[in-house]
Amino acid sequence: MRRWLCCSTISLSLLAAWSGLVTATTSFYIRLRPTGAAGLYATVAFDLSHADTLAINRATLLSFTHNGTADSPEVEGGPAYGDLLSGTNPATNTTLEGQFSFNNLSIHFEALGTLTTVRLELTELAPSLPSRAPDEMSAYFVNRASGFPYPTADGLGTDALFAIDITGQPGGELGVFAPMAFIPPDTLALDGTVVGVLPDRHVSGRLKFRPLAPNPSPRYVDIKYEIPEPGGFLQIKVFDVAGRFMAAPYAGRRGVGIWTTRWDAADSKGKRVPAGVYIVQLQMAGQSLVRRVVLAR
Repeated sequence: MRRWLCCSTISLSLLAAWSGLVTATTSFYIRLRPTGAAGLYATVAFDLSHADTLAINRATLLSFTHNGTADSPEVEGGPAYGDLLSGTNPATNTTLEGQFSFNNLSIHFEALGTLTTVRLELTELAPSLPSRAPDEMSAYFVNRASGFPYPTADGLGTDALFAIDITGQPGGELGVFAPMAFIPPDTLALDGTVVGVLPDRHVSGRLKFRPLAPNPSPRYVDIKYEIPEPGGFLQIKVFDVAGRFMAAPYAGRRGVGIWTTRWDAADSKGKRVPAGVYIVQLQMAGQSLVRRVVLAR
């Protein structure tokens, strides 16, 4: 389900004062206690998708703690720094900076515990131009064996637990998707199962991913998506997990409706890309949406 939050502590920075942009800092307490998932071979992933090169946002994980068995965290894109990267538990302060198109901090669990907690502090800098798409901060439970997120009721089709559009306003725009729930004040809680969740709310007026097929794929990916009213100029880009631009399968106007664009699993120079996880990004009319695809050779 999608809910909205507009409460936080506002702080000004020298960068914002110099550039004339407004910043805000929002803090959420996150509790992950998925029923029956103790011992799960899974990843807790925090993604920061970056749409505006002039607005550098930061996500800081404070007091990250768990009672499971975790491998060393992995950073893709970057930069990121802090004591979580050294395997500290509890980890006091770890920061992910939105300076790349896609930034990911993944905590890989050999055995998920019964409780994982973290306070997420998100420093939001408004997009430099009103027409620019906002950055987005989102979180996922990922099956380590398949590389895919566990299903949620995310109506935008990315299977996020929650997503925050970084607008530069207090709290941004927060969407929380079952089985995660928002419990005021400022608490996101996952107390239910992580499988078998069906969409329970239609999200109107937003770009949406439809199921990508085949996924994983040995040859190509058909990117299926839904364009809201009134349509507009759409860009589809593909990045590797390090945030490097790989290809632009489509750039042009799309009308309202469901569309399919084929990515031939090649980079912008026509060279076939290696097997692995890739990020597909949709951008249109101030909206930015990303999801993962897997190529198997």
